[in-house]
Amino acid sequence: MNGIACARALATGVVVCLAGNALAAGTPAKRNAKYVIFDPSGSSVTIGVAVNGVETVAGDYWDNPNSMFHGFVRTADGTITAFDPEGSVQTFVTAINSKGAVTGNYDDADYNGHGFVRSVGGRTTSFDPPGEEYSVMPGGINKQGVVAGWYLDANAGVARGFLRNSDGSFVEFDATGSYGTYADCINGSGTSAGYYEDANFRAHGFVRTVDGTVTEFDPAGARSTTPTAINDRGTITGYYSGTQGVSHGFVRMADGTLTNFDVPNAIATSAMAIDTKGQITGSYTDAQYVIHGFLRAPGGALKSFDAEAGATSTLPAEIANTGGKHSVIGGSLEDAQFVEHGFLRTD
Repeated sequence: MNGIACARALATGVVVCLAGNALAAGTPAKRNAKYVIFDPSGSSVTIGVAVNGVETVAGDYWDNPNSMFHGFVRTADGTITAFDPEGSVQTFVTAINSKGAVTGNYDDADYNGHGFVRSVGGRTTSFDPPGEEYSVMPGGINKQGVVAGWYLDANAGVARGFLRNSDGSFVEFDATGSYGTYADCINGSGTSAGYYEDANFRAHGFVRTVDGTVTEFDPAGARSTTPTAINDRGTITGYYSGTQGVSHGFVRMADGTLTNFDVPNAIATSAMAIDTKGQITGSYTDAQYVIHGFLRAPGGALKSFDAEAGATSTLPAEIANTGGKHSVIGGSLEDAQFVEHGFLRTD
């Protein structure tokens, strides 16, 4: 279960992850960052999913009277715009690019899943990979508008990776030996990353370059590997589960060098996003099972943070550079009353 899915599970009270987004107790960071907590009008649950360098946050929220999710975009001035693709009964956002284009998926009235791209001007285009499919999950969108994701093949019954170009054309691919390929992120050069499942249903990481070369990888000690983000330098971050099923963070450099890490004293650590400078954000669970955010510097130094005093969980989803030394983090938090809100963290 990825960070977005974990946040939605928290929001709806369904089940929740153990390793996928658990964390532990580090030394709290000094409160020098600024936090904005927000909710779209009519929201009973708000999930911040992505942020870009101009402080635009995208995500989705639960409309309790109508029992459905809607997408939203919040600009730096605080304006929140809700949206749904035509024919949607549930809308889920997965990513935003530097220009403000948003991607995600939605369910139609028959609960078939389709992909969409929403332009910065608000125009929404639905899409499906060619052939027989019954669920489409875009994972990331780069500045050129190329979407990386996966879909379920109705004939084979397995997931296949895809790239959707800005002109609407598709490239489909599978990792070697895959019984399911899940592309979850893409960088500015078109290199994508994700994971695939082998015949034993164990997940392994992969990176696919623009020439179609797919390289598989696993951190040392991994039984299940989940890449979550790739930056323009080709550095990948994510988390993996070890022999005891607990998650740990990792960072993989473009040359293939892998480094594992944990927040000090964490029960579990999940890295969710990386910026162009190599800063990583994610979450960890402490010994009291409270979930905190963390920020990892390129050199490895770790800082813990909470988006709000008394929050029972802080779930960073994305980090982006605003220029110079500054960065922003977007995500969601669960307050002391266990209600979920979106947040924007600026430094």
